[in-house]
Amino acid sequence: MLELTKERDHLQEDVIGVEKAFDDLHRRFEKLKTKVEEFKKVFLSLSLTLSQFFYLIHRMKINYKNQMNYLNNKLKKKNKNIQH
Repeated sequence: MLELTKERDHLQEDVIGVEKAFDDLHRRFEKLKTKVEEFKKVFLSLSLTLSQFFYLIHRMKINYKNQMNYLNNKLKKKNKNIQH
C-alpha cells in the first residue's frame, strides 16, 4: 500500500510538472504569436511605403523626361532662331 501511495504521489508530481511545462509552452506560443502579428504589420507597412516610393520615383523619372524634352525643344528653337 505504501508503494502505491508513493507511486501515486510521484505520478501527481509528474502531472503537475507536465502541466507547468504545457503552461510555459502555451505562454511562449502566445508571445511568439503576438510577435509574428507585429512583424506582419510592420512588414505590410514597409511594403506599402516601399511601393509608394517606387511610384514616386517612377513619377519623378517621367517628370524629368518631360522637362528634358521641353528644354531640348526650347534649345532647338533658340538655336534655329540664332542661325536665321
